[in-house]
Amino acid sequence: MNRFRIIPKEVHDAMVALRIEYSIFSNPYEMIKVLSTSDLALIQLAYDNVTSNFFPVVQVGSLEDSPITMLKKEINDDSDHVLYDVYRELTGLVDGLRFKQDNNSVDVYTLYPVNGDFWVVLQQRLHNVEGDLDKRKLKENEQFFDELISIALRTQSFEEVFKSSLFTSYLKAI
Repeated sequence: MNRFRIIPKEVHDAMVALRIEYSIFSNPYEMIKVLSTSDLALIQLAYDNVTSNFFPVVQVGSLEDSPITMLKKEINDDSDHVLYDVYRELTGLVDGLRFKQDNNSVDVYTLYPVNGDFWVVLQQRLHNVEGDLDKRKLKENEQFFDELISIALRTQSFEEVFKSSLFTSYLKAI
């Protein structure tokens, strides 16, 4: 089963420069030790901006948990003050960033292979986009759809892929 993690390009570039491994996302304590709350907030926004209609990875694999979801799952009670405090700070920061978000922007996605079944989806935001945002979003992500369809065809028949919303989105993009 393919797994996908969404990371904004600027956070990914910093992770690469600092030689931070993707394995930090498997442990919330490691994640909050290595990444700043601002980085986690940008990652959370990238997850929040993805819609199931536009990013149908469920047909190709599974989307890894977002930072807030990871923290929620790990906090069993209020006795874990470290995770709870980071969770509260992160949700507040994300709410503030959402309020400041540019409504005339389009997210462009690029797949970055990590290993055979794990992919990082780099999200880059184009600001001050004019015209029909939905059409522009589809057109900007044409290569992304190509790559997702290629991945889907490794495990599914052409007929299954052809009937999917992924293929429909792809056709709209070309």
